[in-house]
Amino acid sequence: MKLMRCAMVCACVLGWNSAVRATETLENIEKACVEKWKDVKSFSAKMTIEMETEYPSPMGQGQKMTMKMKGDGKMESLFKGDTPQIRVEMNMNTDAGGMQMSIKSLSIDDGEFQYSLEEMMGMKQAKKQKSNKDGSQEAFNGKRMFEQLKKDNTLKVLPEEKVDGQDCYVLETSPKNKNRDGTATDPADAMKPDKGRVYIRKSDAVSVKQVAFNKEGKQIMSTSFTEVKINPKIDESRFVFKAPEGVQVVDKTQGGMPKMPGMP
Repeated sequence: MKLMRCAMVCACVLGWNSAVRATETLENIEKACVEKWKDVKSFSAKMTIEMETEYPSPMGQGQKMTMKMKGDGKMESLFKGDTPQIRVEMNMNTDAGGMQMSIKSLSIDDGEFQYSLEEMMGMKQAKKQKSNKDGSQEAFNGKRMFEQLKKDNTLKVLPEEKVDGQDCYVLETSPKNKNRDGTATDPADAMKPDKGRVYIRKSDAVSVKQVAFNKEGKQIMSTSFTEVKINPKIDESRFVFKAPEGVQVVDKTQGGMPKMPGMP
């Protein structure tokens, strides 16, 4: 009798939990997240990226090389009307087939142009290009994030999980630009994931973690955001790019061959 009552209680609890999960449709999750981001004017967070993947060796003969990367930095965003301005500073260490390198990078997107500065092996290089309106940075949160996710992927709602002790929605992403066998349709897409997961914190709708997997189910990349601040005070000068003295900015806004400053 006691076992019967326990079984009935468990069945009720499981049934209630299933009913709760069933109400969390993709539409409901999107609506809740967009609502929470309506009043967000600025954003900042610490950022950590880890990657490990294989790619064809330059030696050919079916050989493969392993590339590893680990980086940490900071992301800041300040909205100008509906358009986010983005600043990302990163320090990265890479290992490609045993060849190690440290890279320091800065990326500033002012909503019209995107500027980047990289420093490695004692050399600095900078470039300017048109802002990527469909880029993952611009589509980081709220309405833009869901628009971009749905444009590029087939989405599936997974059971909720905790990240750093906080309840999160979990969305599985399956890129649309691949064949049924899981291979990329374009050679340039060979490094792109077969599936991914996006973890969105329920309390503030911040995408605190993204994970990517290859077609064998192995994790190849993860991006995490911590020390998140909503509506911090950020000076607009943070989104004005100034090249270091002696560094020329390669202008790629016109297409074709890069245009150097001072050239017609």
